[in-house]
Amino acid sequence: MKRHPIRAILLALLAVAAGLVVWRGASGPPVPAGFVVIEDLAVDRLERKVFRLDTPARLVADAQGSFGPTGALEAYAWLLDARTRRPVWTMDARRARLVKPTRAVQSDTLALPAGTYELYFTPFGTAPKTTNRFTRLTGAEGWRNDRTTWYVALRTLDGSGADVLPSDAPLPEPADLVWRSAPQRPGDTAERILDVTAPTTLTARAAGTADARAFVERVPGGERVWSLDLSAAPLAGGGSRNRIAQSTIRLAPGLYRVVSTTPRGHGARAWRVNPPLDPLAWGLTLTGAGARVFDPFRDRTPDVSIQRAEGEARRFVRFDVTRPTPVFASGLGELRDDGRFDYGTLTREPTGDEVWSMAYDRSSPGGGASKNRRVDAFLTLAPGAYTLRFQTDGTHHYGDFNDAEPDNKERWGVALFALSDTSAIRVTAEGDEGGSSNDSNSSGEDVPPPTPTPPAPPGSADVPAPPSGEGALAAITRVGNDQDLARTFTLDEATDVQIYATGEVSGESSYDTAWITDGAGTTVWRLTDAGTRSAGGVDRNRLFSGTVSLPAGRYTLHYKTDGSHAFGNFGQGDAPQHESFWGAVVSRVSGGE
Repeated sequence: MKRHPIRAILLALLAVAAGLVVWRGASGPPVPAGFVVIEDLAVDRLERKVFRLDTPARLVADAQGSFGPTGALEAYAWLLDARTRRPVWTMDARRARLVKPTRAVQSDTLALPAGTYELYFTPFGTAPKTTNRFTRLTGAEGWRNDRTTWYVALRTLDGSGADVLPSDAPLPEPADLVWRSAPQRPGDTAERILDVTAPTTLTARAAGTADARAFVERVPGGERVWSLDLSAAPLAGGGSRNRIAQSTIRLAPGLYRVVSTTPRGHGARAWRVNPPLDPLAWGLTLTGAGARVFDPFRDRTPDVSIQRAEGEARRFVRFDVTRPTPVFASGLGELRDDGRFDYGTLTREPTGDEVWSMAYDRSSPGGGASKNRRVDAFLTLAPGAYTLRFQTDGTHHYGDFNDAEPDNKERWGVALFALSDTSAIRVTAEGDEGGSSNDSNSSGEDVPPPTPTPPAPPGSADVPAPPSGEGALAAITRVGNDQDLARTFTLDEATDVQIYATGEVSGESSYDTAWITDGAGTTVWRLTDAGTRSAGGVDRNRLFSGTVSLPAGRYTLHYKTDGSHAFGNFGQGDAPQHESFWGAVVSRVSGGE
């Protein structure tokens, strides 16, 4: 049969036209022009744009969102006054026009004073998104199919000018702002120490879910002077889980710890349902006079500190305390809920008992990336000797952050401030446990500081106690992931040496291991499965505790770890009996010279 080219072309054009009609019906009318527009929205991201009006202006707001099956708006836009934190316009189910089957269209004229404003569009709905694809496409969540038609656009009626600011523009701060934890991510605990210089009354504004909590307690005593329960608080707009409350806090002069906690599952940058009308207020905001965030860095110099810590560092400071002394400890490092990577510890000598350490569950956001964490604490140190340590891994550290930098990045490390007489603290030595020390007791050799021996816990008789540190020739301890360390020592004559080494060894495979080489580079001893016993914890934690005879000469103790399972990152229940001795210590056998 003979084909007619013209007929074929006409049929093709008709098909294209039909496709365009269907596409136009699915995508809706074109987005109106405006000086600020939000379009091409995703179903899992809150959109925000900021602009400033230098003079009063009349605006038109055009928006298209979606109705749900109950008649409520599931996806919609609103406009917030950045100074008052109150909405000046919002899409309303009573005023929006329904365009079948679920689209909501609204157009309003607004008269706004000069100021800064935040335009939002939320796509999350009134209930968490289902994982059922059929329901998402055709059932109660069919409105999500409208996402290609969602938009909001603002245009001026009188030619007034408006400056569009970056979408991450910071909040304008109230003149009497004391502290703002917001916006808090799900699972965050934010805290600060407040310095109250005169009797004062603060205003606390908190936004969160019903099970969020906030409180203020006196330090160092821990007496709670205020707490906030959001379970009966008014709704904050958006999803029904969002609550907001405001109250007053009366404080006498002194130091106070303020804490704001956000439960997991719903919060800033991880909304599961539509956020409140002031999303950036999620958390706690304190305003008032007579109080400020306690920041000893601002007014004084730390009495003991390790700061600006760079990669693969293992720095320490030893100091003596001559009388009971209250101190404030402040650390900034890389902590995550799956491990700690750049962090500090404080131990009492010579027992090695841990007095304080930086841990994720005691931390608050440090600014920038979520893994930048700050840990503050008040401690009272009894007379005695102490060692402050800070260690880092090979990534994300001062001078080479691989993610957003923290606030006050020069404080990456840990510091102690005496809150009374600073003369009670005397630094005796400081250096790098991965390198040199300025300890006045050090010889010309690379001899580390004495390694303390912690008391053996009950039931640990099967794991030999670590050495005391006396007579140590070389020591590499507290070794974290991805380390390759070495210490040299010299024997003037043939000597029996005691080796105490723990590592990760399984059969013929060694993951974290120690070895000794002589001056020619020949290995004279290595930690292997043979001759070892359990070090406690999981089976691959192995311990060698024995004597080796070495002739006179110069030797190097080596220790190398892989990328997992090392000091500071063993995991719950997996740590060896004496985890701070993950590494190796070489000592003279008692009676040797």
